[in-house]
Amino acid sequence: MGVLMDRPLRIAICGTYGIPARYGGFETCVEETATRLARRGHRVEVFCPRPLGGTAPAQHRGVHLRYNPSVRTKHLATLTQTALAVAKCVRERPNVAHVYIVGNAPLLALLRAARVPCVVSVDGMEWRRAKWGTGAKAYMRLCERLAASLAGELIVDSQVVSDYYASRYGRPGEYAPYGTFTDAPRGPSPLDRFGLRPRGYVLFVGRLTPEKNVHQLVAAFEAVETDLQLAIVGDDPFSRDYVAALKRNRDPRVCFLGYVYGDEALHLFASAYLYVTASGLEGTSPALLTAMGQGCCALVNGIAENRETLGEAGRAYSENDLSDLKRQLQFLLDRPDVVARYGRLARLRAQQAYDWDLVTDTLERVYRRVAR
Repeated sequence: MGVLMDRPLRIAICGTYGIPARYGGFETCVEETATRLARRGHRVEVFCPRPLGGTAPAQHRGVHLRYNPSVRTKHLATLTQTALAVAKCVRERPNVAHVYIVGNAPLLALLRAARVPCVVSVDGMEWRRAKWGTGAKAYMRLCERLAASLAGELIVDSQVVSDYYASRYGRPGEYAPYGTFTDAPRGPSPLDRFGLRPRGYVLFVGRLTPEKNVHQLVAAFEAVETDLQLAIVGDDPFSRDYVAALKRNRDPRVCFLGYVYGDEALHLFASAYLYVTASGLEGTSPALLTAMGQGCCALVNGIAENRETLGEAGRAYSENDLSDLKRQLQFLLDRPDVVARYGRLARLRAQQAYDWDLVTDTLERVYRRVAR
């Protein structure tokens, strides 16, 4: 039975690399929504992997942080620390447990058996990721079925993903997209440190994994005529061979900046001439939303999820078509007037459709609906 009163809830959040956000979109979502829920009076606990070194703060922006060890491999890192978090939820019985990442879905059975209300956030079709072998892909398909059958609520960040779950499993998800950041970045700009100049570079931000198609972006950029640089932000500890192959390119205009976070990352978005993502697998891309929020024109791979996010506020090339990526990239490099117009439209769409307070409102309603 859902909680009808407006009493504070104890909310446990697990399944991610924790906060402060230092990895990907789910972590940013957790940080932005958990801190808002805490300001609304809820007790929010976020489970994090125990750091290998440095400090392990007890709180972050009003959110209680709890730490578990994990087996730090590609297949087990998230699942092991999440299993320990779920065990604590079973013992301590919060009002609701929010599990992120579909690969953690088998653990929902433990929460259901203990009658701990649970919701799960899923992100795209995980089994399509190139990094997974045959066995892992089969496991991810199983996890989809378990998420659809065991979760008290299924949360999706894209209508495309909701439609997929509805058609395949008869379970549409509750739509809660990511928010974005439309305020100007604060603090000093890192552009000088990275050897960049305002409006002098094309930007990509994300994990450097095969399904992000960064190799296609690099190949397209090598083929265009421009004095601008291509700044690639991100890395991936589990795709070292792929990252090494990317860095063997010989075009001096291409630069790899590694991980960049917080206001320094916002400065990179705000000062870019153009944001490009060739990713072939997404839900709602947080990096794309950040570019839009900072008024940066975006060129995206024309998969349905990217088109849904961008709407008419940018340009999409034909899905996974390298030749069209080259054509459209050259067109935008030659037309700063078009780039400026799309930048204005992107910021307006971000302000109207992707607001963190509205995302938090949705999650709070879901939590109250399922909470004990």
